[in-house]
Amino acid sequence: MAFAALLVIAAIKDAQTKEIPKIIWIAIFMVAVLRVVSGQMTYISAVLGLIAAGLPLLAMAYFKRGSVGGGDIKLAAAAGLFLGENGAIFMIVSATLLFWIVMKILLKQGKVSPKDGVALGPYVAVCSIILYISILIGG
Repeated sequence: MAFAALLVIAAIKDAQTKEIPKIIWIAIFMVAVLRVVSGQMTYISAVLGLIAAGLPLLAMAYFKRGSVGGGDIKLAAAAGLFLGENGAIFMIVSATLLFWIVMKILLKQGKVSPKDGVALGPYVAVCSIILYISILIGG
């Protein structure tokens, strides 16, 4: 439950300030490490999850400056570490898709402009929490 609580805090902070405090993604990282150490997930799965979630956002930030913030990358990578490779892939694809759909709607309604900085963290958090709940329910 710490994972979900930290994601909620990250989403709220990012939505309010467009920043994710360092302590939040570090705490998620530590919860993920505890998950590996306790045997709930393999080390390989965790590392692959970190890469699967963090690398696409890092590439986006590199190739399109200003498109993704460092906090978003670190939050996604930490969540990926917790979720493992399959969960991370699902999370990053669904978060990106959800973000794209919401932005298309908001742009069409004139509520945001293409130059507005919009927080990605809440989408990463929501999709991570949904996936985490499905893991808890499914075993």
